[in-house]
Amino acid sequence: MKYSSIVKYLKTFIPHGDRKWNKNIGLSRFKYLMDILGNPQNNLKFVHVGGTSGKGSTSTFLASILKESGYKTGLHLSPDVITIRERAQINGINISPKRFKEIYKQIQPNFQKVEEKYGVPPSYYEILLALAFVYFFEEKCDVVVLEVGLGGKLDGTNIIKSNYQIITNIGLDHTRILGGTKELILQDKQEIIKPNSIVVSGIQEPDLVNILNKKIEANKSKLFLLNRDFYIKHIQILPTKFDFDLDANRLTGITTQLSGLFQINNSSLAIAMALNMKLEFPKISNEVIRSGINKTKIPGRFQLFSDKPPGIIDGAHNPDKFEALVDSIKNYYPDKKFIIIFRYKKREDINQSLSILKSISQKIIITGSKKSSDLGWDKTYNPEDKNIINESDFIIELDLKKAYQRAQQLCKKSQDCGILVTGSLYMISEFLNILKQK
Repeated sequence: MKYSSIVKYLKTFIPHGDRKWNKNIGLSRFKYLMDILGNPQNNLKFVHVGGTSGKGSTSTFLASILKESGYKTGLHLSPDVITIRERAQINGINISPKRFKEIYKQIQPNFQKVEEKYGVPPSYYEILLALAFVYFFEEKCDVVVLEVGLGGKLDGTNIIKSNYQIITNIGLDHTRILGGTKELILQDKQEIIKPNSIVVSGIQEPDLVNILNKKIEANKSKLFLLNRDFYIKHIQILPTKFDFDLDANRLTGITTQLSGLFQINNSSLAIAMALNMKLEFPKISNEVIRSGINKTKIPGRFQLFSDKPPGIIDGAHNPDKFEALVDSIKNYYPDKKFIIIFRYKKREDINQSLSILKSISQKIIITGSKKSSDLGWDKTYNPEDKNIINESDFIIELDLKKAYQRAQQLCKKSQDCGILVTGSLYMISEFLNILKQK
């Protein structure tokens, strides 16, 4: 079977109908699959990264630092942006189609065994995670940075053992699964914290910090908190530059190629964790931290695709991420109003998200996407949603390419105009392919 055929076949494992995410299965199905495969993850060292926003960027920053330090570093990201091979990277290079195919052939015969025991096969997400674990083990990675897919307690990544965890922040996302309050969401996400571990977090709300502290104390772990134990100072946005302080460690003039004020927070969490890993990973130094942060590249996070007019694509998809995105846009482009191409995803906070975006918009174009999430339940706009969106305030163009063409036409009529493409990580690859066709 060709690599492309395998990828197509794997998409049939994206849950739908009676195979949607089922919390009653918990981790038992995935644990069973990994038991059959010999539990390669038990022979790896991990940094486990969870939270609501920024966990992918934070993971990538930290993996870059560890790679620059000379350690063979695995990186698992979810969701992928351009290719599913992003879910199994070593030293910044995606698993090759050949190795992907080889490992798939190893694990595929076991899918039937899982289905016989649980009535359903492993999910798309679980299969790709299992493949990543096998790959990292067979390639003898020194350390793996592992991004949580969803939540924490019942996410497939939570079968691992780790001495290091990062919880970026907490926002209202996936409330149908994790709960309708930040407190409930944190209680789920903080379940990645293991006994006697080092934890770095960007959480700021006092009530949430109290919940986190109780978890830290119960596990006899140690917490390093942004703006309490480490600090960001002297922020400059063009180019992005800042200073970092943690105890006696002061790094000045750190630069990143990634735009967006939120990336400074994300990189600071990675730096704080790297400094706390030096005892076990002594090749980490201030010099390689600077280099690792500066060399980090991430598609679809405040990515500029055009100068005139300014064009930005960003994978924000919940109110907290839109707040951070809008804050950065106001700092970078204070005199611009944007034509926003918004990938509509039917969810409870849709009106709140659109309200945030309206503050920087001339017009919002509602669009769709051909790519669905690992959970298989994305729903794009349909005429029945008129009670959610007043069509007179928006343009409806569900074809992404046509939506972009419409945005370009509208922007030509205004000198103070920009184009923003946002609403989902899942449409980034589709949009970047559209740009390549120009």
